[in-house]
Amino acid sequence: MVIRIKPITNYTFVFKGSEFTKVSNTLLFNINAKQKNYHTLIINKTKETYITTVKEPSFKLENKTQMPTYKIFILILIVMGFLFWINEKI
Repeated sequence: MVIRIKPITNYTFVFKGSEFTKVSNTLLFNINAKQKNYHTLIINKTKETYITTVKEPSFKLENKTQMPTYKIFILILIVMGFLFWINEKI
């Protein structure tokens, strides 16, 4: 997975790795208390823009493409239960 972060100031950061869930604004500085920094991320061809401020210098990313582990585990249990139930009827 390659994630590109491209601020208006024409910086491009390329992240190559498994995943991350939080982005903190430690590179861009705030000139005044009302300043907003816009961060546009392109993740798997999906473009999203986030805003950081003095009071909220970071944002969390939601992983919309992967199913949480507990949901997969519950699905496996249901399928196994159904297969055992079918096996008992045969």
